[in-house]
Amino acid sequence: MRCGQTKRCAGGWQSCWRLCATKICVEPGVMNLYFTTDWRAIPESRFVRHDVETAYLLLEAEEVLGHNHDPKTERMAKLLVDHALAYGWDETYGGFYREGTTMGRAEDLRKEWWVQMEGLNALLLMHEKYGSVTDVYFKAFQHQWRFIKDRQVDHEFGGLYDTVERDGTPTDHTKARIWKEAYHDGRALLNVTARLQKLAKAVK
Repeated sequence: MRCGQTKRCAGGWQSCWRLCATKICVEPGVMNLYFTTDWRAIPESRFVRHDVETAYLLLEAEEVLGHNHDPKTERMAKLLVDHALAYGWDETYGGFYREGTTMGRAEDLRKEWWVQMEGLNALLLMHEKYGSVTDVYFKAFQHQWRFIKDRQVDHEFGGLYDTVERDGTPTDHTKARIWKEAYHDGRALLNVTARLQKLAKAVK
């Protein structure tokens, strides 16, 4: 039995995808946070944690909706990741900072579990697309994984610490709360595993 709302839902999803790709995500690779009712952006210059996740979601939505490859969407996804690496990435310890000004230094240097996992996912996706011309994404991916494995994982009781300091010292040992769930880590690990296997087969 086919739902009579299928076309309506598909149209709604496509509208949301286009709004995200063209209104919410803008150059130089940032996301607008606030809008008027007619989708005019209200200026708010912040580096936000959702940038790296949105890069992946834009490309996933394009595929799920059955669109032909759109170079503009891929370009925006790349801009989001590149901007996050430029302004929100910790080159010393690895990992993405929590928040900061759009074109300046990060202000909140803590690292949340879900941002690190979504970063892992997005970085490997960018490597799959651009690894033939640059090793930046794969090096960051490896650095990111080392940070997660060594610093974000609770090696005594399992699971991921909610939030850690820049160097990985836990600031929040919470393992379960209303916003602490496993889909970020689960999705990222499944995607990364499948993508690494795919990349490994490609080089054989």
